[in-house]
This record gives sequence, C-alpha cells and structure tokens, in this order.
Amino acid sequence: MENGTNRHAAIVAISTDLLLSLMEFQGGKIYKAYTKYEELVCREIYLVVEHPDIPACNEYEPLPQININLLTTYGENGVPLKIERTDPPKSGK
Repeated sequence: MENGTNRHAAIVAISTDLLLSLMEFQGGKIYKAYTKYEELVCREIYLVVEHPDIPACNEYEPLPQININLLTTYGENGVPLKIERTDPPKSGK
C-alpha cells in the first residue's frame, strides 16, 4: 500500500461470550485466539476453547484441532433463520 492511501480498516473487538454463543459453546471459555501464519489476509482464526462438548484430552498432550460444523437454515429472502452446531455433538451439559 502506498503512503497516504486511505483504507477502511480497524481493530475489531468482539465479546468472547458472543463467539461462544455463535459456535453453540455457551458457558465455555476462550483462552487464546491466534492465526497460524503471518498473511496479509487471514483465512482462519484459531481459538483455544474449553467446553464439555469438546472431546477430553490429557493435560500433558498437545490440544487436538477440531472443526465445528454448523447447519444453517435460510428463509426465502436468503436471510439465515437458524444456525445450529452439528459437530461436535451437543452433550446438553
């Protein structure tokens, strides 16, 4: 980017409670957020999350990476009506 060029960019703060709610991990904890690579455009943000729906692991082993699957139901106008996590399954805890 050339000096003096304007861009529409900012540092955005988002509540951890909102992020947990969007992933359907309410009541969980986010310990860390990071990216794996120093890219100009980030494609993924990694979160270290603790929640009963996430498989248990030994505290001395590296944390496993999991991917969450979300099922989105759209209305006739293309607006999402409902988003629900299908994997990892909800334990109801």
